[in-house]
Amino acid sequence: MHQIFVWVTWRFKLQPLSAPAAPTFPVYLAIFFVLFAGRFVSLLTLAWVDRGSLQLPIIPQVVLTAFFTVPGVYAMYSVWRYFGFGRAAGADHFDPRYRDMPLVRQGIFRFTNNGMYLYAFFLFWAVAFAFNSLSATIVAGYSHVYIWVHYFATEKPDMKYLYRGSPMRGAG
Repeated sequence: MHQIFVWVTWRFKLQPLSAPAAPTFPVYLAIFFVLFAGRFVSLLTLAWVDRGSLQLPIIPQVVLTAFFTVPGVYAMYSVWRYFGFGRAAGADHFDPRYRDMPLVRQGIFRFTNNGMYLYAFFLFWAVAFAFNSLSATIVAGYSHVYIWVHYFATEKPDMKYLYRGSPMRGAG
């Protein structure tokens, strides 16, 4: 639901005749973050109900949980500290001023242009391994693949359109 909401809203914002039908940025942000939080709440619930089904021994479980938690938390910190959650949610679709902001090269973004999709989604994996849940691992895999589908099918073309004629900016 989260990615579909983003896709539909961004389509509205990029179509001049339908832009007035799109929610305002504050309304969009509220819905965006409720749905975003819902992804984690539903994953946590699934992982809890299905805990232990992956049947990993404790040492690999702890190692995998830590391996995915550390960069995932660092990515979220980097978004908060250097990029901003509003900008990460797609503020450039609503406010042209965001399109003039420089490319972020601090925090996790020192290592990749797209730390949010590459590393922040490690938190899904961390939850799956923390609860040792097969079902949550499948959802984490699907979610991580699906965010890249969103990137290549929606965000990348949108950025090409929004930033046409200027160097690519933002984090993606």
